Amino acid sequence: MAAATLHYMLAPPQPAILPGANLHNHLQSSSMTLAHTPPTTYPLLNYNSRKMMMKKKKKNNNNNNKKRHSTAIAAFLDGCEHRKIKKRWRWQQQQRNIAVKATPPSSREDGDDDDESHSTAASSSSLSSSPSSSSGILPQFSGDNTATKITLGLLWAAYMWFVLLTPNAPGSPATSLDPHDLTEAIQLSINFWFVTPILLPQLAPVIHPAFEGLFETLVTWSVLYFGFITEGRSQKKGVSTLGFLIGSSFLTNIFFIPYLALRTSAPSLSPRQQVMEVEEEEQNGAGINDVVPFEDRVENIVENKYFGVTVGSMAAFSIFWGLFARPEYGDLSQRGADFLQILKNDRLAYSFLVDMGIFALLQSWMVPDDMRRRNFDDSKVLWATRLVPLFGIAYYMSVRPPIPRSLLRTCAA
Repeated sequence: MAAATLHYMLAPPQPAILPGANLHNHLQSSSMTLAHTPPTTYPLLNYNSRKMMMKKKKKNNNNNNKKRHSTAIAAFLDGCEHRKIKKRWRWQQQQRNIAVKATPPSSREDGDDDDESHSTAASSSSLSSSPSSSSGILPQFSGDNTATKITLGLLWAAYMWFVLLTPNAPGSPATSLDPHDLTEAIQLSINFWFVTPILLPQLAPVIHPAFEGLFETLVTWSVLYFGFITEGRSQKKGVSTLGFLIGSSFLTNIFFIPYLALRTSAPSLSPRQQVMEVEEEEQNGAGINDVVPFEDRVENIVENKYFGVTVGSMAAFSIFWGLFARPEYGDLSQRGADFLQILKNDRLAYSFLVDMGIFALLQSWMVPDDMRRRNFDDSKVLWATRLVPLFGIAYYMSVRPPIPRSLLRTCAA
């Protein structure tokens, strides 16, 4: 240690390093020897090397961003699932609270039978919340009892006779296949919903606006019944709600009355029983994905709040068309006289008027069950659907609450 210190003190001074000189070459030329290795030189990178390094850095940054994005998406999906579970739990709590309030105080004194009291109260609340039992305005219409089946069967037979078969009605019966009626049907189909008369008036057949407005109003009325397509999830096998509704759009009560006779009413289940059945179906692999895709798309359309407003607006426009379109057909008095003359001589116009009368009589038939599925009890809305033809059902479609997607059941009775 002392010898090393003495050698360092007696060593000649280090020469100054010239600016710009290479440190390694300078040390080699000097007489001083160093115990450590010479420092490593770092040559300047050329253009291609810098470009490759920038690409590599950019690729690493992109990979890091993708990892962060995937983590954020996973967190968002977890949050959505959490909110979905929380929303279902909150709905169950609300239904339990409603059931407890609906239970008489005497039956709530026993604290040991909470589950039984909840289930009993829930079932009683579901019955009391149904429009037919609470307000007593409309009975629960369905084809479940024999008297209803017979009544609807007689109505359908009378309709078939007086509209299609009898020779005493205006025009020719359907068995004679009058070419005039067939031509009218084709022309009305070409002018469906006034698309051709408005966009391509030179190609549209010219029909009396009152007759045309009557046809379009009837078709619009039949389209409104697609709002009840969700009840097809609880119908028996062989009773296709969508099939009957499509048939009703073309042949009206030929399909509509039989469907009312064959359909089954909504199950009177408490909210707790509904949730239990949904959870059981989910565990068994059943769910809303079992529905036919086309039917599911139709449900998404008719469950929209604007469905009733849109179809109701089309019905109002059809009435306006019949009263004021095509000025060459005269004023309102002239149109009224022409319309009465058409009803006296045309079988199609006569059948359209009879169809509208039956629609007005039966339009509220499926409303109580639909309200029961939605836990919706409003006597004013129910009266509107019963007393206001066409626009009452359009109003109901626009104000009814949506069906919870977790309660859409695919099982058949």
